[in-house]
Amino acid sequence: MAEDNYIFLSYSHHGESIDEYVTIIEAEGYHVVYDSEISFGEEWNLKVRRQLSNSRCKGLILFLTERAAQSNAVLTELEYAEKYSKPCLAVVMQHDAPEEVFAAAKATAKGDAKFLVESIAEFFPQNKLYIHKNEFDFRKNEKLKKTFRSWGFFPDEKQQADFTASTY
Repeated sequence: MAEDNYIFLSYSHHGESIDEYVTIIEAEGYHVVYDSEISFGEEWNLKVRRQLSNSRCKGLILFLTERAAQSNAVLTELEYAEKYSKPCLAVVMQHDAPEEVFAAAKATAKGDAKFLVESIAEFFPQNKLYIHKNEFDFRKNEKLKKTFRSWGFFPDEKQQADFTASTY
């Protein structure tokens, strides 16, 4: 993937997996980057910044759950995406719309987590693009392909079955 464009995937690591979605995206010929096992901290922060500042990064997809809405790491990724003018899309994994996820996350948040929920919610106002997890199908829903094209993100023409997501 050394020279390929990619999309950055953001999600909460607490008991949540995005493997199914990585497989779906890659099957269409798109490349993805996400952090698989690195702990939050200075090294993580530098690696995320490097990935999101790269001109080959065409945007960020947030897999939005209540835990993701309370995540300092997710907020950092969104802040870097904004800083480097990367478009963002939320995939609503719980509830029917982002505002419902944020309301539920805020209701269970304790301490600073309420601030995190409010801060992350600012990135996804009601008029911002999002899709529901049930719509995450390239064959049935053109919204993803149209969104990626508008970001300048196109599938790999070689469509190799053996390329894999890049993790850091």
